[in-house]
Amino acid sequence: MRDYESDLRKLYDQLDPRLKRVLDAQLSPDSVPQSWDEVNCWDDCVIKEEKVIISNLDDSHTCPHLGKEGDFFLYCKARCGKLEKIMPKTKFPETNSPQYNSKVDVAFLQLFCMAEDEHYKKCTDYLEKLKSAISDAIV
Repeated sequence: MRDYESDLRKLYDQLDPRLKRVLDAQLSPDSVPQSWDEVNCWDDCVIKEEKVIISNLDDSHTCPHLGKEGDFFLYCKARCGKLEKIMPKTKFPETNSPQYNSKVDVAFLQLFCMAEDEHYKKCTDYLEKLKSAISDAIV
């Protein structure tokens, strides 16, 4: 039987120190609201370590489908659009909000949404949105 905990530990040890801090913060009960009653705005859904990374990202190569609520809550509008077919957008964060369920984590932001050389064009959500737009144009 495999020891998954040691496998996970090895993967964790290989992570960039900045991503380790984000993961550690996400697991810390002090860094995020403990209930929806404590959430007053979209930025309450973003931990402070993510806010630091988001603040330092270069937005000159941003995906056209990257949406923003508040100052730091970033979500995928392409993914959100699919969810809007079954649930309406909300003004404030809640569990059944398409924006909340389309939140983009900082690793994905760095790899695709805000990476140089338009890496967002390799994102599955971007490609699905493009494919849908082409299909609609043909019909």
